[in-house]
Amino acid sequence: MNINIKQCSHYLAAFLMFIAITVNAEHAQLTWTWQLDRAMLNDSVVSISIDGQAISHYEFSCDLSDALLETEEDESSATIDSVVTDSNPEGLLVVTCMFGAHSEQISIIDPFQNKRHAEFSKVGSYFVDWHLNDDQLWIKYDESCEKKDNDVCDVPFLTVEMPWPVIKE
Repeated sequence: MNINIKQCSHYLAAFLMFIAITVNAEHAQLTWTWQLDRAMLNDSVVSISIDGQAISHYEFSCDLSDALLETEEDESSATIDSVVTDSNPEGLLVVTCMFGAHSEQISIIDPFQNKRHAEFSKVGSYFVDWHLNDDQLWIKYDESCEKKDNDVCDVPFLTVEMPWPVIKE
């Protein structure tokens, strides 16, 4: 008997969608929750609720079902994390997922902005990543090297690392 693990994970994720999983933000001081309303290939919806009332819905052109699975792997094709920083003490929602054939996307949502689109969204050519450093959110992604003026591209892709929100001097 042949078992396709990827297909099983999608069936499990679909089952979990039917029981309407609501995830509280991990930090006790946060008053908002997120819920994965729909997760299908190239079509997912995350909603944000404050005090039990849905205030906004965010659509993603990727499958976020892997974000619900607890795996032993270091790499997941999707993550959804609540993050508290000095500049956002009420918290942010950071969403990453596979985008297209080989790219990854990162989106940052401020639950209190009540917008239809993420505060920040970036597609890396092959990867995106994020981490906290001294209570500051840092984003890392790759992009193709484009020749500008007399610049020379020694490598086809460059890695960009930046704080979010961007610190203005």
